[in-house]
Amino acid sequence: SVFIIALAPSITHDAMVYHLNVPRLYADSHKIVPIPYNLFSNTVLNMEMLYALALSIDEFVLANLIHFAVGAAAILALYAFARPLFGRTIAGLSVLILFFNPLVLNEISIAYVDLGMMFYFLLMMFCLWNWRDGKNNRWFLLFCIFSGVFAGMKYTALHGLVTAGMILAAVSFLQKDFKGFIRKSALLGGVTALFVLPYLAKNFVLTGNPLYPLMYDLFGGKWLTP
Repeated sequence: SVFIIALAPSITHDAMVYHLNVPRLYADSHKIVPIPYNLFSNTVLNMEMLYALALSIDEFVLANLIHFAVGAAAILALYAFARPLFGRTIAGLSVLILFFNPLVLNEISIAYVDLGMMFYFLLMMFCLWNWRDGKNNRWFLLFCIFSGVFAGMKYTALHGLVTAGMILAAVSFLQKDFKGFIRKSALLGGVTALFVLPYLAKNFVLTGNPLYPLMYDLFGGKWLTP
């Protein structure tokens, strides 16, 4: 039934105002354009840029299905993460608890961003767990890349990045690798910045404030007053 809902038009506020409307304007203009007074158009937009591509092909169904796909991928990722650690039964129960969470059931059929964030957060944690002995740096590099994609989806990704940073600090503390912690933190920050800075640069060009509408008292910006 949730798949069938994905084939229907979305009448939710966030999709009509932000998640689908902003990429629709980009797709119609064939470029990124300023959208006055729509504050959400100046956040990080990784998922919305995928929706812009989808909306250039189809009206709305493909965009809905993209979010449905990343939601399904997140559920599969949780199972793949949990099964080796806790066994098939616990992994299956974890999947059921996640799937029947009201937020997941409500959003999986709609072109939102939250399940995309959940998918990449789980990938981050999977890579961080596999790197925990500090020996295989390929896992850590993947962790940094997935963190960058995650950070480019929504400003609230900061909470997940702080959580990941605390885990990184804990691992480094237990291994007494303080220099390594500084190097790994710098790499994490640098790779994450690669995914976020293009949006901040876009905000600066369009509004004069890289964090628009945040920190307005410091940077100012168009279309608002203090």
